[in-house]
This record gives sequence, structure tokens and C-alpha cells, in this order.
Amino acid sequence: MQSRAITVPKTARFVTLGQPTQDLKQVWYVFHRYGQLATEFLQEFAYIADGSRYFIALEGLSRFYCSGISGKVGASWMTREDRLDEISDYLNYTNAVYERVTRELPDQDIKKVLFGFSQGVSTVCRWLEQVSIEADRLILWAGTIPQELDLWKIKAHYPELQVYLIVGTQDPYAKPGIIKEDEARLEKAEIHYRKIRFDGKHELHPPTLRKLSDF
Repeated sequence: MQSRAITVPKTARFVTLGQPTQDLKQVWYVFHRYGQLATEFLQEFAYIADGSRYFIALEGLSRFYCSGISGKVGASWMTREDRLDEISDYLNYTNAVYERVTRELPDQDIKKVLFGFSQGVSTVCRWLEQVSIEADRLILWAGTIPQELDLWKIKAHYPELQVYLIVGTQDPYAKPGIIKEDEARLEKAEIHYRKIRFDGKHELHPPTLRKLSDF
């Protein structure tokens, strides 16, 4: 057998909350965890959508039934199968969304927030590593930084980037060794960051999210 690849057009969606009006102060690009949809994830941000923030929820290109052959549908950013091709595909998608949203923004100084949750952390990190977008704040919530990521490259291109590591005290996926490794890598690359822990599991924590929404 011989495995071969072909590039094809694909219709992909993203979901927005808020409007790009003259009152806009922040744009948030948010990336969901494994098994979620953009619509489901975006509901978590509804209570901080006060008209000054415009939320763009991107969605993994691979949808599936979360249990059996019917019922709840979720999405995944990638698997280990044809890994590099899947990464390339979702980076092309995120870049296309960014270009479209940017054209819609009013002509003013708007802060750009990149937010990844769980599997979305790896996705948003790889997107940032392209250094082809604007970013003021990077929020990595309950996920890990990809091993292959060039943090020195990110530091050089985004010297003023605000980086936050967020993790719940009862998160079963937050292994202490992995967290310490991510911190050590950030420190080695001289990237200043702030780690915030909250009393909770593998979930978004509303009070912490509220604090992070203000600049």
C-alpha cells in the first residue's frame, strides 16, 4: 500500500459573539478543547460579552459523534494520524479566519487576545509561532505547550506579549511535571508569564476568566 495526499477545498465555520463596532476594545480568538464545538465553547464567554469585546470561536476541522453513531457531536483539532498535514490544514484555516475578521474591524487600537483551552492550547501556540498575526495577550488554559514550539522566535517577535498559564487545582490532566516543564521552557526563552491556579477541575473558572478579560 502507498499513502498519498491531495489538497481539496473545504467549508469550515467559525462562530462570533459581539459586533465589530466603534466601541470595540478587544478581539478574542478562542480555541476549544477536544470533543467540543465552537458554539458550545463560546457560551462560556457570554457573561463577559459587554459590547467592548468581540469573540471569534474557531472550530476543529474534524467533527465526530462523541459516543457511538449518534448524539452529541464534537470536534478535534488533530490526531497523530497524518499529524503534519492536519496541522497545516488548521493553520491555513486559522489564518483565513484572522484575515477575514481583521478586514471587518474598525480602524482603531484593538487589543488581540489568543485563548486556548486544553487541546486548543497546542493549536493556538502553533498559530502564534507563525508570527504572522498581531497578539497582545496569550492565555493557555489547562493545556501544554507543544514540544517543537520555537519559544525564542515568539519572544523575538512579541516582546511585550502577556502570557498566562491557567490550571485548576483538581485538574486530572495537569501533571505537575508537565507544568514545571512548560514554565522552565518559558523562563529559558525569557518569556515573562503569570501562572494562575483556581479551585476547580478541567474547566473554565468564571471569576478567573473575568479577571483576565480586563487590561
